[in-house]
Amino acid sequence: MKVSTHILFSIGLFLVLLPFLKLFAFIPLISAILIDIDHYFYYSLTRKDADIRNTYSFFMQLRQKRDEKKQGSRILYFLAIFHTIEFVVLILILSLFSEIFALITLGIIFHLIIDCIEFMTVKKHLALKSKTIYHYIKTKEEERL
Repeated sequence: MKVSTHILFSIGLFLVLLPFLKLFAFIPLISAILIDIDHYFYYSLTRKDADIRNTYSFFMQLRQKRDEKKQGSRILYFLAIFHTIEFVVLILILSLFSEIFALITLGIIFHLIIDCIEFMTVKKHLALKSKTIYHYIKTKEEERL
């Protein structure tokens, strides 16, 4: 999903939470947006390029190619570490001990739900996030983005 779309949905979450959480409503807002920093980490490490503009362009080109994808094309996987089950379990455990982590978890879960909705509505996929670190490690080199 585009960053701008995530920002808009996250602002909606913020506005819903604001009357209840006051300024603490910023925590889920920020975590729902910053979770996508893992795309930057992946791109920087695999492409040896730390320019965030190049990261954005790379994933936008993937989105454009996805729209042109032909039936039977191969799907490639990448590791978006903050989108993995292991990370979600870790953050859920931390949320049991801290209200701040509970609010961070709320933002992350909100983000992942939006990602799932997009995944279910878009029929063509060129690149998918590995849902677990184990899956990514076991993925063959030629199947990685």
